[in-house]
Formats: sequence, structure tokens, C-alpha cells
Amino acid sequence: MRGRVASLALAALVVVSALGAFAPAASAAVGSSGGGGDTVAAASMGAYVTVGNVTVEPDDPVVGERTTITATFESAAASTESAEITEVSVRGPSTFVTADDVGTLGPGTAVTVPFSTAFESSGEKRLTVTLRGIASNGSVFVVEKPIYVDVDGATVDADLDASATIANGSSVLEATLAEHGTVDLEDVRIDAVVDGATVARASVADVAGQNERSVTFDGADVPPGNVTLRAHYTVATTEERTTTETTLRYTPQDAGNMAVTGLDVTGGAGSYTISGDASNLGSADAESVVVSVVDTEAVAETNSYYVGEVETSEFATFEVSADVDGDVDSVPVRLAYAADGERHTTVVNVDVSGTNAVSAGSSSNGGGQNADGQGGPPGGSSGGPPFLLIGGGVLALLVVAGAIYRWRNP
Repeated sequence: MRGRVASLALAALVVVSALGAFAPAASAAVGSSGGGGDTVAAASMGAYVTVGNVTVEPDDPVVGERTTITATFESAAASTESAEITEVSVRGPSTFVTADDVGTLGPGTAVTVPFSTAFESSGEKRLTVTLRGIASNGSVFVVEKPIYVDVDGATVDADLDASATIANGSSVLEATLAEHGTVDLEDVRIDAVVDGATVARASVADVAGQNERSVTFDGADVPPGNVTLRAHYTVATTEERTTTETTLRYTPQDAGNMAVTGLDVTGGAGSYTISGDASNLGSADAESVVVSVVDTEAVAETNSYYVGEVETSEFATFEVSADVDGDVDSVPVRLAYAADGERHTTVVNVDVSGTNAVSAGSSSNGGGQNADGQGGPPGGSSGGPPFLLIGGGVLALLVVAGAIYRWRNP
């Protein structure tokens, strides 16, 4: 009887000792998806294993969207033995993904495992990352870590916008595809269509939810007139191919387009002064605007004019002068400026043939002229002095004077 009691006591002692050895192996790790919070490692003999950093990509997944959860499993550098990882998994409501035979973790080593999943409903989801392993002594251990993921509802709200603009001094057509919803748009392509024919086409990078992408078409490839921009894309959550479009009236833009207007020419006898307006007819502000006279064999510049900046749809006055040798009909005037990073130069031949003044300070006519030399009507009438009218006035004065004399001297 005493022998049986002794045997039972010895067996109980062995069971208690075994339970004490495996108790740490059943501990769980608690933390956040970013790897913060307290972490409890499973310690079995000399192996200390933890669930480390866990990331979710995209950060805010939507319903039905493919989501990657990446977990790092680590063995502390203080470990003295290796541990075999038999299974890692991510579990949650309607979510279960697993990976087997991950390998062995030695002291100070880590392994990263990606899990791919999709969520069936929106809201906050509590998931558990679990690691199962076997220590060198054959004991089984489990480590768990909870993570929380916010899942948005799936919405598609794509919008396409287009406009004509200037890029590097040339006219271009810019199209922008915006996704105001939460679902990504993939395999995006935008076509420019005129009269049912595609005149230009461009591929666009994927458009993430709440983001936009733009593409430009060379204006030389798109004829003026009505242009339809049509975007083709695949909705990430449903794999459905969809289109959206917009139409605009395309008019090529010209960044550098300045002209001299309102010209007025004064002078003569070998010297002319030309004044007018430097008008900006382009779509970009003009900078470093200079008006000058082009020297030729018969024309020599005596004064140029620095205008400076002229904003689009605005103008600035100028005045230049030149000396001429011999009989000339026109004076070449140069207009130089920069617009949208490009230098531009234009030369206008100003007609001076109608300028008949005898001094540099007088004007040949009362109206100005444009670059083609067309002037306004002259200020005076044609013909000689009105001698008949003057003679009649003098005769009348003589008659009156004679009458007065005879009245005073009868």
C-alpha cells in the first residue's frame, strides 16, 4: 500500500514539473498594428520568440480590395536556442490566411511573412496574428498579437477634366482623371477623339482613391475644334472595365504673341521718331520686352526703348528713333521679349513714306498708323490759301474807310 502511494506521488510530481515547463509557451502577445504596446514573448527553454511589427497596405483598405498584411516574427538576441516555426496566420471575422513551414528562428534572427486578404464589409476589424512553433526540447508554443484595421466602404466616383494650356512654349491639351471615391482605378488610358477618330492616346498610372493623375497631349497632334477626351480604366474591386469622358472646344494657345499697335510716325529730313504700343496678345505674360530699330545701310538707330513686363491682354507704350540716309519708305522695328521661358523676336517694317514734315518735331498727319503704315486722315485740307476770300475782305474795308472819310470832309 505504501509502495502504491509513493508511486502516485512520484507521478504527480512529474506532471506538475511538465506543466511548469510548458506554461510560458502558452503566453500571448498583445500590441497594435504598428508594433507598439506591450509584447509578451513565448519562452520555451532558451528560445524567446515574439510577433514584431505588423503593417497593412493600403493603410485604409476598402471593401473587396486586395489587402496585404505583413508580419515580422523575431527571436530575441538573448535566446540560447533555436525555435522551429510550424505555422503563422492572420485570423478575424470572415478572414483567415495562413502560412506553413516558415522555417527556424535562431537567436537574434527574424522572418517576415506577407498575408493577402480582402474584407467583405466596412468598419473596424480586429485581427489576430498568430505564431505556432516547437522548441528544441519538443514543447509547443503559441504567440498571438491583435491588430485593428479600419475598412472603408467601396465607392467609385471618377471625373475627367481637360483644358488647353502652354508647356515649354508650345500649346498642349491637358487631361486630368480624378477618383473622388475610395476604390483604385487601374490600367488607365486616355484617348483624344476628333470626329470619331482617335488622334492621340496616352497611358496613365493607376489612380488611387481620393487622388488624381494628369497627362498632356502635344497640341500639334490635336486639330482645333471639338475634342472628346475619353478615359478607360478598371475598377480594382470588381475588375470591371469602365469609361468616362468630357468634351471641349480646343483652340491652340500661343504663349508668345506680341505686336506693335497704334503706331505714330513723326519727323522727316533724315530723322524719324516712332511711337506706339507693345501689345501682348498671347496667353502668357511677356518679360524683358525691348523695342528697337534694326540698323540697315540706310537706317541707323538713335534710341531704343526698354518696356519691361507686359501682362497678357495688356499693352505698354514705347518710343524709338532713327536717322535715315536718303529716301526710305519704311523703318524696321524689332520687338524682342520672353514668354513662358522662351525668347521671341519679331520685326515690323513701319511705313514712313507718308511723313512729310520738315522738322523732327512736326507730324505729317493728324492720325496714327498700325504696322502696315495705314494712317488716319490728314489734319488740313488740300489746295492753296483762300486768296479770293482775303481780297474781298480787304476791298470791303477800303469801301468803309472811304465812306467815313467823305462823311467827315463834305
